[in-house]
Amino acid sequence: MNRCPTALLTCGWFLFTAPLAPDGKVRTGLPLSEWSHEKSFDTAKECEAFKEDARPYLKATREWGERENKPPHLNPAWSLYAPIVLGRCISSDAVKLK
Repeated sequence: MNRCPTALLTCGWFLFTAPLAPDGKVRTGLPLSEWSHEKSFDTAKECEAFKEDARPYLKATREWGERENKPPHLNPAWSLYAPIVLGRCISSDAVKLK
């Protein structure tokens, strides 16, 4: 069972997202310290469900790219959904708060 280090902190899960490169690629190889805290959740299951809920929208941007014969990252929705789908759910216990 995970426990919070102090009573002042709330246990939970964070969705971290990596920044986008100019070519639209999500830079997942960067250290976690360079990622952004996107959203907080009570459970890992809720965090993973949020990521899964974004997957159809990301698929739609890829399909748009195929229809328009353009890279999908030119669709503004790409920058919203790609980082979420490729994001990481991390326990608040694992995040070092400074």
